[in-house]
Amino acid sequence: MDSVFEIDDDLIGTYTTTKVIQLTFQVVGSFFGILFGVYLFVRPHFPQTYNFINSSDEYRTPLATESYGRISWIWKIFHVSDEDIYTYCGMDAIVFLRFLRFGMKVSAVGIFNSAFLIPVNIYGGCSRDEGDNACRIVTDGLEKAGIGHLAMNSYELLAPVVSAYILFGSAIRWIVKEHTWFTQKRHKFLGEQRADNYSIYVAHIPLEYRNEEALKEYFRSIFSHEDVIDAKIAFDVPKLEREHQRRTEVVKLLEHAINVKKCEW
Repeated sequence: MDSVFEIDDDLIGTYTTTKVIQLTFQVVGSFFGILFGVYLFVRPHFPQTYNFINSSDEYRTPLATESYGRISWIWKIFHVSDEDIYTYCGMDAIVFLRFLRFGMKVSAVGIFNSAFLIPVNIYGGCSRDEGDNACRIVTDGLEKAGIGHLAMNSYELLAPVVSAYILFGSAIRWIVKEHTWFTQKRHKFLGEQRADNYSIYVAHIPLEYRNEEALKEYFRSIFSHEDVIDAKIAFDVPKLEREHQRRTEVVKLLEHAINVKKCEW
C-alpha cells in the first residue's frame, strides 16, 4: 500500500542552504565531539588497543614508546619527521600520510580561492532566469556566495575559471613532486636488506619437494648454497580448515551441553 506525504511549502522555504548546513554541523559535530572526547578518555587506559606496537617487545619502536599526553598528542604527532615514520613504520604508512597531506594542501588552495571567489559572487551580480531579465531574489547569504548568484555571460564568471587553473595547477605540481619523492624512496626501500625484498614466492610445488628441507636444497642446487638462506612452505588446505572450524564449533556445543547437564544434577 502506497503512502503519500504532503509537505507544507512554507515549511520547506524555512530550510535554506545556510540552515541545512547549520543543522548538519550541529548534529554531526555533536556526535564527533562526544566520540572524540570518549576517545581522549579511553586512549590512555587501553594501550594494547591504541598503541599495540609498544605493548609488544617484538615490534616495539622508538616512536611507539612515546604516547604523549592525553591532549598534547594532537599537535605533538605533527613533529614526527617523515624519515622516522619511513624508518620505523614502513613505506605504506608514510605514503598514506603524505597522501592525506596532499589532500590538505589541495583543500588549502580551495580556501585561498574562496578569498576572492566569495566577494566576486556576492557583489558581482545576481542570476537571471532563462528568458527573463528580472533577477531571481536570493535572500540566503550562503546562496549569494555561490556561483549561481552570478548573471549569465557576466565577466565575473572568469573568477571560477582562474580559481580552477590555480587549483589544478597546484595539484599537478604537488603530484609531480610526490612522484619524485616516491620514486626515490621506493628504490631505497627495495634496496634495503629486508627478507621480503629478497624472497621468491612460488606455487604448484611438486610432491617430492613439499617439505622445507627438500625445497631449500633444490633451490641451492639451482643457484648456490650462499644465495639461498632458508625455505618455508605455507600450505593451502581449505578443506582441512573447514573441518577444523567445524570441530571447534562442535566442541563448544559439547562443552555447553556438559555444563548444562551438570547444573541440572
